[in-house]
Amino acid sequence: MAVVQWLSRIAGGLLLLIVFIAGARFASLNAETVSLDLFVASTRMSLAAALLIAFICGMAVGYVGSLATAWGQLRKARKARRERQALQKEVANLRKLPVRDPS
Repeated sequence: MAVVQWLSRIAGGLLLLIVFIAGARFASLNAETVSLDLFVASTRMSLAAALLIAFICGMAVGYVGSLATAWGQLRKARKARRERQALQKEVANLRKLPVRDPS
């Protein structure tokens, strides 16, 4: 088991290194300056920085969207838990009732 964890950490480190090198290469190939015209301001920055900012903003919007979904699922789980507890209590009460002879 320790060998698997060790290999997993090495693979994760190598993947992180590859992503870092690819990002650095991408940034060096896209060093041109671009002009960003926002609604209230205008700025100039490198193309790689502009793409990185757009990527981070997209991740933030996706995270907020997933939080809304997760919150709804959590609410459903709480409701199901309360219903289960009520049903368990009802079953326990029914088991305590004496059995009547049908005749």
